[in-house]
Amino acid sequence: MAYNLNMVAMRINVAKLFFMILFLVTGSFSDAQTLNEWRDMRIDKVNRMPLHASFFRYENPHVVISSNPDERNGVVPLDGEWRFLWVENADERPNDFYRTDIDDSLWGTMPVPGMWELNGYGAPIYVSKGFAWRGSNDDSLCTPPLKGNHIGSYRRMIEIPESWQGRQIIARFGSVTSCIYLYVNGKFVGYSEDSKAAAEFDVTQYLKTGKNLFAFQVFRWCDGTFFEDQDFWRLSGVARDSYLYARDKDIHLDNMCVTTDLVNDFRDGVLTIDADVKGNADVFYTLKDKEGNIVGRQEGGTITVENCRPWTAETPYLYTLTVRICRKANRREAGKEVERVTERIGFRHVETKNGQMFLNGKPVLVKGVNRHEMDPDGGYVLSRGRMMQDISLMKRFNINAVRTGGYTNDPQWYHLCDEYGIYICADDNYDSRGIADNPSLAESCRQMLAYNAAERRRHNITINGNHPSIIMWGDCGIPPSVTYGYCLAAGNSCGGIKEYWDSIRAGNKCQGGFITDFADQALHLDAPDILASTGSDKAFSVQPSYSYGGDYNAEDPSDNNLNCNGLVSPDRVPNPQMYEAGYVMQNIWTEYVGMKDGKMVLKVRNENFFRPLDNIRLEWETIAVTGEVIAQGVEETINVMPQQTEMIEIPCNINEHDCSFVNVFYRLKGDEPLMAKGQTVAYRQIKIREDASLEPERLHKKTYVKTEKTLTDIILKTADARLVFSRISGYLTSWIVRGKSILGEGGRLMPNFWRAVTDNDMIGNMQHRYKVWRTPKIVLADISADKSPNDKGVVVTAYYELPEASAKMRIRYSYNGESLEVTEQMVPADRRRTVVGIPRFGMVMQLPYDMDKSRFTGRGPAENYCDRKESQLIGIYEMTADEQFYPYIRPQETGTKSDISLWEQTDGGGFGIKVMPVCGTSMYASALHYDIDELDEGDSKRQRHTEQLAKSKYTNLFLDGFHAGVGGTYGCDGTPEKQSRYHMELTGEFSFAVRISPKK
Repeated sequence: MAYNLNMVAMRINVAKLFFMILFLVTGSFSDAQTLNEWRDMRIDKVNRMPLHASFFRYENPHVVISSNPDERNGVVPLDGEWRFLWVENADERPNDFYRTDIDDSLWGTMPVPGMWELNGYGAPIYVSKGFAWRGSNDDSLCTPPLKGNHIGSYRRMIEIPESWQGRQIIARFGSVTSCIYLYVNGKFVGYSEDSKAAAEFDVTQYLKTGKNLFAFQVFRWCDGTFFEDQDFWRLSGVARDSYLYARDKDIHLDNMCVTTDLVNDFRDGVLTIDADVKGNADVFYTLKDKEGNIVGRQEGGTITVENCRPWTAETPYLYTLTVRICRKANRREAGKEVERVTERIGFRHVETKNGQMFLNGKPVLVKGVNRHEMDPDGGYVLSRGRMMQDISLMKRFNINAVRTGGYTNDPQWYHLCDEYGIYICADDNYDSRGIADNPSLAESCRQMLAYNAAERRRHNITINGNHPSIIMWGDCGIPPSVTYGYCLAAGNSCGGIKEYWDSIRAGNKCQGGFITDFADQALHLDAPDILASTGSDKAFSVQPSYSYGGDYNAEDPSDNNLNCNGLVSPDRVPNPQMYEAGYVMQNIWTEYVGMKDGKMVLKVRNENFFRPLDNIRLEWETIAVTGEVIAQGVEETINVMPQQTEMIEIPCNINEHDCSFVNVFYRLKGDEPLMAKGQTVAYRQIKIREDASLEPERLHKKTYVKTEKTLTDIILKTADARLVFSRISGYLTSWIVRGKSILGEGGRLMPNFWRAVTDNDMIGNMQHRYKVWRTPKIVLADISADKSPNDKGVVVTAYYELPEASAKMRIRYSYNGESLEVTEQMVPADRRRTVVGIPRFGMVMQLPYDMDKSRFTGRGPAENYCDRKESQLIGIYEMTADEQFYPYIRPQETGTKSDISLWEQTDGGGFGIKVMPVCGTSMYASALHYDIDELDEGDSKRQRHTEQLAKSKYTNLFLDGFHAGVGGTYGCDGTPEKQSRYHMELTGEFSFAVRISPKK
């Protein structure tokens, strides 16, 4: 059935009525101040005006219609600096802060909007779930604690315009956490909870001519906090827009609910308007299209628009509804206009059938993210520019849907999603996990759950129900075909999402879901503050960028860096996993068909449901095995219709035997909202030959090699080279070529099985389950040096036992005088048993620090892994060791690149090495200025930051035959190991071989 917001609201009101009757019988609600409202679950408001939709009224009929608060007129802003007094505990709060005769000149100041903890008062707390006071209060109580419950008192003189005399004046506070007591000129006005719903109070009777004292008090925690247990920073203060506005006291619009639908095979739009108007008035409705043409007029009821332009995220067409409120006309004169209200509306039809969601008759795909309202400087205070930036990034990376983080968002956000085309799953400001997970909590507290759930759902629908972008309502409105948190983007993450979307495109009923989260929630903070609060004795190498849970002190509860689980950084820089997410969610897909009559034939699929590829051009290039571009070109017209596939023939006379890949890029032919001409919206690299390799394996000359043995070493010599293998460790410890060292001072080439654990690794407890591979005991059993049977070279073979891992290993070094072929082999000590999962299987080569320039053939430029690599094209890339390091907020594995066929590592003069996998295989590789043990977190998370890391004395070149995936798409057991590629179980022999050659 189609969603009908009026019927949903009616059902909510029935539930509310039941609980209101229940509480009236037991003692119930009050409109009188008791000073105990903040601790009484039966009271969530006193004198707060009824909530209403987020439209805005204008007295000037010619004003520009906009949801931008900067373009409003006729209001008195409450934004700015207020006198501010903060106390640490609720029982220390001043009870007379509102008096007109108080001297507040010695008070501090606080901006509105502004969060206390980011302006020098108190410390931010991050807990994923559970109350911010956990561990410091009697958890069986239904009241928030006194201790640690900070209270902020605000005072400011506000001047009321003379033109407002005789009118109703309303004070609006956009978002107050957690509750507000408001006073004007020493008189109590009202009280409100629900920190994410705007609180409005009629202050008319308390005002006087000229300046007026506005004073309010905010509690860090109140009884409403029990129902606001969202996974984000717990901050306090005022967010969003706050202002005074005036309206005619006798005639005005209190609320307006608009319902849109599509009928007649989704051709015609039907607009139903339910206006709540006070006073003896006439109401006139006018509907205009985007070009300003009038498409409907009505004095009430319904407007029908034939052949309307439907709203979708792909085609976000909006009409403008203008509501004119006029005094009732009489025989002598027409009614004078008193008020004008505008609302932008979109026609769309949402329904569920057979477990799937349909928009305008189509089973749209939900390519979504969960987004928190969080700014690294402002916390809950986000500018309109930041919101625009978020939508721009979503458009760039093919995200078409957003979930609102578990609470109602700033009204501006919904307007912007309407305008630019983002589907919304609109959450209520309700999260009671802290109650549900606490069996000791009093039953009376649990009895309030249903009422608060219904009340806050009503708040959400009342405020936001007019927005066409909302196609789902929180948990209750998500169809079974749409998954909430199918992937956790924590740190180095988002492995396996290709397989998730492959299954959707294969034809099952799943329609997508929401990645958790859009942005890391870390905050900006100076290094000295972190060091002082945590007692760390390790200095930062540079100023840190961000802080996370637990950084501010050691006393408050904390869930560490779990809120750093975004596709983009707090400053909205795309994290490496964002590129993979954007790639798998793109809307154009290409397959190579073959060559036909001198033309390259491509099969192009348009995954859009409503829009053809009319503003897209196709750019292509063919790549030779050497990595060079053979041919390239542009197809300006590829007008594939929605959900259709077309064969595109491109004049391109190439020899398929010389071509390894075809790269195709789809770019905009013209500007679109928040998207520039030339922007890439989709791309793909298509392998033409299965044996495609961008760099062919090269032959190496043979040189006579002399062998020397000492008590401690095996030494191989040629006319211009000297290699030393330790007879104690079996490792290569020195390699000199023409007087220059390939290895750093004291450096070695040695086996490596561990990576610095990622956030997902720690969620899966890998640091304990696979701990044996972190620093395994490696015992050299034997080492030998023999002449090579095939040339004049020498083969050094080292045999090892790994008793803790129940494995045996052999490393074979075959040196022909020019290149060193290294083969690493491992088998279970008992072939009847399986060796526990290995995070990686390879070697690390400790090179001189300044040998930090990489040139490689493989996937890049961003880091990529076996389960997160499709977005990175195989090509030839150059970067330094520092450029390969990605500064995750908590240090962890970083920098790896996959499908490497050639890696060159050199210093500034070009001296270094060239590494190739043997026998046409590929490898994983990276070069970093950090040692693994410096990046690694150990057995449990600590308060560590990337900027605190000490750099290595080496450039560490990591070479792997296997490297575990990063996971993130959850399996049934709650760990990130859905894909078998996440780790390797050693059941038989595993081997990895590379050829290392000096590069002079």
